[in-house]
Amino acid sequence: MLTTEQADHFRTFGFTVLRGYLADRADALRAEVGAAIRDAYSATCDERVIDGISGHYLPMASRLIPVSASLICDDPRIHHSLGGGRAR
Repeated sequence: MLTTEQADHFRTFGFTVLRGYLADRADALRAEVGAAIRDAYSATCDERVIDGISGHYLPMASRLIPVSASLICDDPRIHHSLGGGRAR
């Protein structure tokens, strides 16, 4: 649940700091992103060109990232605190 101060900050600036928010999801998120990276770059994951723009970009389709998507779309700790109910 967001505090009134956090919700006001979000409404004003478009973001707020949620200390410890992901603590209960950190392992699941780490596994999800690791699997997506291995799936996308398995043969070349360790190859990197350091030129200021090159890198591994990871477009993650929502069907492949249920943990991340649930944090954005469905987590009641965010949406209900901001008065929006469920995301539309």
